[in-house]
Amino acid sequence: MPARPRGEARPLAWWVGPLLALPTLIPVARSYQAAYSQGKVATGFIEYEMPYYMANAREHSDQGIQLTYGNPYASYETPAIYFQPQIFLLGGLQRAGLDPGLALNLFGLAALFFAAWVAVRLYKEMVGLETSAKRLALICFFWGGGIRSLAGAAAGMIQHKSPTSWLLFGPANGWWQLNFGRNLVYPVEAYYHALFLFCLLCLIRRKFAATLVSAALLSMSHPFMGLTLALIIVVYSSLELLLKTCAATGTLFAGSLTILILHVAYYLVFLNRFADHRVLQSQWELAWLYKPSMYLPALFIVGWLAVARLVRRPGLRAALEDGRVRLFAVCFLVVFALTQHNLLIKPRQPIHFAHGYDWVALFFIGAPALVSILERFQRIPHWFGATPLWACLSGSRCWTT
Repeated sequence: MPARPRGEARPLAWWVGPLLALPTLIPVARSYQAAYSQGKVATGFIEYEMPYYMANAREHSDQGIQLTYGNPYASYETPAIYFQPQIFLLGGLQRAGLDPGLALNLFGLAALFFAAWVAVRLYKEMVGLETSAKRLALICFFWGGGIRSLAGAAAGMIQHKSPTSWLLFGPANGWWQLNFGRNLVYPVEAYYHALFLFCLLCLIRRKFAATLVSAALLSMSHPFMGLTLALIIVVYSSLELLLKTCAATGTLFAGSLTILILHVAYYLVFLNRFADHRVLQSQWELAWLYKPSMYLPALFIVGWLAVARLVRRPGLRAALEDGRVRLFAVCFLVVFALTQHNLLIKPRQPIHFAHGYDWVALFFIGAPALVSILERFQRIPHWFGATPLWACLSGSRCWTT
């Protein structure tokens, strides 16, 4: 086998993403274990909304296979006006004879590993994996959080609670998932995050056709995140066109604007023509706010790192000359603006626009500052060198093949 040219980066080991994602399987594994230990049948559902998704999926095949579905909790005459790719796929798995809980968790397993695969490659694109400090920062990307997460971990260890209690610490017992890794616990959120991060990765690599396809897919999949991603691409592409860079094209802007218009027309115009949907819409308009008491603890650490990166030399102007930094700055501003839309208009569950997307944006802006801090810790004698984790991270062949 010919020797690799000196200085050429080794390919990333295939198992890195799945290994980092494995802790997200703890809650569902515990649910199965608890059911079997008590002589019960495990449903596979670990959160109350999961049966709702599978009820929607069943609608695709209740009266023969059909592309769209109606509200399963409405009357038999309700019109079939909804379509989401993931719901259609889940309906197909049920049609094939799989138990609903098993179908959802198999889908979640695939979404989990795809999201982890994309996340590692996006991280490598933005930060790199050349040093042990950068590899440790990748773990921080998956499982870092905010002050709430640190408090939950500390409380869990002091009270000798299981890791599940640490994983789901925060508002609504952690189910608002205000950082990246915890979203992978929930099958559909893992799917949304996979599409979101994949779209940004394609945009950074200037694969604009794949960018638009993934944005359109997320638009069809989720009203909140579909709107968010389309708006991010529209704002970012218009900014890059104004700056006359090569990071966007007129086709990208026109395509993303088309997706945005179609998304708004479908959810706010077409669907609202139907009485059954207007009942559902009233649930979307609950004032579930993203309050400072939520986002300040969640974003404080990554926000501080982002500010540190932007104010230290070479400074804000130099940082913003990087198109990737501009992308994540736009990402944060769009997400945060949508989470605070209740300040201007009637709220439609503002917190649903968060789910860690603002955290991800700030993390990538502040990643160089985090790596610098970890490198300083590494220089402290015997601080990390004696630990198995740091020794593993420091191995030059550990994360590569």
